[in-house]
Amino acid sequence: MKILGGWIIAYGILALAFGVVGLQFRLLFLLDEFGPHMAYVLKFAFIALGIWVWRRDQSPAVERDVTEEESSRAWLPVIVAGTLVVGITGFIMVSAVKNSRLESQLKQPPPAAAWAKTPVSLWPTFVLLQKARFEHHTAMEAGCACLVRLPTGEIAALTAGHLLGRDGGVSPGFVHDGLGGLDKHKLATLDTEIASWNLFRPNAEDESVKVVGLYGEAGQWDEHCDQVLLRLAPGKTDYPATPLDLRLTPVSMKEHLRVITYTMDNDGNVREAIHDAHRVLGPNFTCVLETPAELNGFSGAPVLDNDGLLVGIVTGKTMMDMSISTGKVVAFAGHLASELLPVLKPAVASKGMGTLTPLKVVAKIPVKTDDDNRRGLVKASI
Repeated sequence: MKILGGWIIAYGILALAFGVVGLQFRLLFLLDEFGPHMAYVLKFAFIALGIWVWRRDQSPAVERDVTEEESSRAWLPVIVAGTLVVGITGFIMVSAVKNSRLESQLKQPPPAAAWAKTPVSLWPTFVLLQKARFEHHTAMEAGCACLVRLPTGEIAALTAGHLLGRDGGVSPGFVHDGLGGLDKHKLATLDTEIASWNLFRPNAEDESVKVVGLYGEAGQWDEHCDQVLLRLAPGKTDYPATPLDLRLTPVSMKEHLRVITYTMDNDGNVREAIHDAHRVLGPNFTCVLETPAELNGFSGAPVLDNDGLLVGIVTGKTMMDMSISTGKVVAFAGHLASELLPVLKPAVASKGMGTLTPLKVVAKIPVKTDDDNRRGLVKASI
């Protein structure tokens, strides 16, 4: 009876330990089917049952040595379970410390960009238009993207996730139907579905950079993170836009920010437009513009802080603009760069932190637009 009680206690302890790690204890899977709270109650009850069985052992001892042997054997499962619990606890603590150090390392802000202190008229190009063709999906010619330098030192592209669905003209999309959100299963097919994906400045498609797939594993992406990092074709060093360093620390309320888009002047020249904004209370990353601006078609536009670091991207409208019929909006909704941490952590853990070296700056040169550029700038909703 003591041996039976010992195994019941051991099973209960293991079930609790695995539950703390977030796994189901397969040999007691029925306990986990009652939900997390009831499962813990049942697991404690299972341990209590084992103790009761242990204490109820009233079998007469025929010989002393047999009784002592049975008693020692009864302790064996408890010792094994305790050893495993100590091991699991140690593993959790070591993982937590490593994760904390890694996150602290990632949240060290990069140095301020040199161009951030110059007049905005001298700033380099940041925003790129995009065209994508897929094997079994309709094409995407909507929104925009920017190049970012990841903590690993790699250069990747960042754009809005919802553009991979109906808002970007992609059907069937790589997002969930209805309420939206990234679909991890569909996103896992993105690499093989890309026929061509080019990022380019207006009227300079021949100087494009090519996207070859999703950065990281599809399972690492949060379905509610409305942004995707994209891998670029290797070997290119002369980028059509200046990559931006990521700032992964919180953005405070009322903090001064800048949104980068394109606009067209009276002479028909396309040039980058810089809009002042600041964060306000609201869902996700809500910002108010200092002056109303046309943001239609600029999902994926970068949002920078005063040091020229990318803190987020534009992804949609806010309730403040739902009743406005004109093209200009007074606010925008976005997503923070810090939401990329689940993807960046594994990358840094395997590749290490990159060295921050000077990047080639591409001067901003006003160019003449044409009908194709005009459509590219306004096709998609924000």
